[in-house]
Amino acid sequence: MVEAMLLKYFQESDVLTESRVEHTRDLHTLQAYLLHYESLLHGFQLSVSFIKNNPNPAMESTDIFEEQRSTSNELMQKECDNLLSEIDRLEK
Repeated sequence: MVEAMLLKYFQESDVLTESRVEHTRDLHTLQAYLLHYESLLHGFQLSVSFIKNNPNPAMESTDIFEEQRSTSNELMQKECDNLLSEIDRLEK
């Protein structure tokens, strides 16, 4: 992500100083990739938040012991928090 932003900065500088069509086209392509990446990241964040906030209905089965259910819920919360933290880091 950082490399892409640096590349974008240098391409913007080239476009402003040289005004070459090739650089402009490359810059637009890079911006499209970044926009798509941000969209995918946002969708992933929504999915992780949904999983975190909505318990798995299969875990409500009578075949599952309370200890297993509790351990599973704690692990799911922890992993969702980790994923959301990484998503937040990538967005900055």
